[in-house]
Amino acid sequence: MTRLDRQSASPQRQPAPPESVPIRARREGGPVGRPRDFERRVREALYERCLPIAQYPTDERPVPSLLVAVSGGPDSLALLYSLARVNARDAGARRRSPLDLHVAYFGHGLRAADADEEERAFVAGQAAALGLQFTAGRGDVRAAARQGHRSIEDAARRERYAFLRQAAHDVGAPVVAVGHTASDQAETVLLRLLRGTGVAGLAAMDWRTAWPVAGEGGAPVVVRPLLEVTREETIAYCRVLGLSPRMDPENASPRYQRNRVRGELLPLLARYNPRIIPALTGLAGSARDAHEVVLRSLDVQWRALATVEADTVSLARDALRALPRAVRAEALRRAVMLLAAEPLPPERVHLDALTSLVGGQTGRIVELPDGIRAEARRDHIRLWKGDTARVRSESVTAGVWQVQRTGRLELPDWIVESRPEERAEIVAGDRWTAWFGPEVFAAPVTVTSRRPGDRIQLSGMSGEKKLQDLMLDAHVPRGERDRIPVLRAGARVAWVVGMRQAAWAVATEGRRAVRVRFVRRDG
Repeated sequence: MTRLDRQSASPQRQPAPPESVPIRARREGGPVGRPRDFERRVREALYERCLPIAQYPTDERPVPSLLVAVSGGPDSLALLYSLARVNARDAGARRRSPLDLHVAYFGHGLRAADADEEERAFVAGQAAALGLQFTAGRGDVRAAARQGHRSIEDAARRERYAFLRQAAHDVGAPVVAVGHTASDQAETVLLRLLRGTGVAGLAAMDWRTAWPVAGEGGAPVVVRPLLEVTREETIAYCRVLGLSPRMDPENASPRYQRNRVRGELLPLLARYNPRIIPALTGLAGSARDAHEVVLRSLDVQWRALATVEADTVSLARDALRALPRAVRAEALRRAVMLLAAEPLPPERVHLDALTSLVGGQTGRIVELPDGIRAEARRDHIRLWKGDTARVRSESVTAGVWQVQRTGRLELPDWIVESRPEERAEIVAGDRWTAWFGPEVFAAPVTVTSRRPGDRIQLSGMSGEKKLQDLMLDAHVPRGERDRIPVLRAGARVAWVVGMRQAAWAVATEGRRAVRVRFVRRDG
């Protein structure tokens, strides 16, 4: 449960004059150059790329308010001060009606209580120095992760955005500004490449997006004015202004994949291309442009292609076959997103499973996250959500279920439990538990059945063995073979459940690992 506290540093919340924000500005060089150069880029991004035309502030139409999410780190602190200084300078020059800025801080409860309180007090002090209203929230992310069977990273994101949504509603803010930078964008592109993605995934973050987490009532939009500013530049900007950001030690912890990409992969790629961050952000921009073309093409054909009802979307199979591959994939993605609880696009593995229905056998069913199912019918593909007739137990073979690093997944015949462990303790003879190296979860980990041509690399073998031969050697009855779950990492078979684990996927005894356990529903 998230708790909110509020305090107003200044009842009028008038922007401070530019020369007093802050009073300890130093003359230092660095990547940012003069503070005004940094602020000019932020101002251009805010008014030219982030705010919709209907929310441009003018003397007749000011923006009601803009909520700024501040953690106390260099990125969000640079965002707050650059917006405040730009706002004050615009007001002083009477170039436009000033924004009504509010500051919001959320404590995740992942550190000691005094550390969270110190950080909250620090952000509150920055808001007070700028004469801005301050709102704070606190959550218990570990409890939320356990309750929702989610990873810590996912639970933290959901809790944070739930708080920001409520805070924005309380202050009447239609827009929430966050401190995502070009460095974050580059990391996101790499993470999606590692997991497998298409053009929509490569587009990564945009300047302005819909609210990323489901909730009740109308939601604000998210804007990212620092999306072309690197983390190095935000650190330099804070240094020039004499600010001392709070550095969260969790941002360097190797337990999180994003941190490993930040601390290991990006520096390695920089040895090949020192401008790897602009290269990756440029790729994201090109992908967004290409995706926009695909979206416009789909918009033209959507009415003739789709039938949308309350809990069902139907897509004409013949019309889908006639579409270019990119537009077809986008049509399937849109159908899923119309039914999903959250505005997050399905991953590549799910789109591949859906695409297989377009020309597949009638009656085949695909299981998707969030309780969504898709079935190939004679003339159309039907997607639906909600309580329906139970899928045949043998249709584990037709489904695609994603396994998270931490969580509980319910299949028709199985319950799958997964969680990271500090030390792998492999027990011989336990057929239903497998220990995987953490790197296995760099790709999407899914459960399906065997597929034609599937092979597995076994310990002691120079090549790979066909799953068909593996099951034949184990005397598995023909009628049972399609009911055996197969765990995959990306496209590779990592474990034929109850039988053999791929040699490359086995964790090292005593080292960090992810334990995955299958439990039959019938005991």
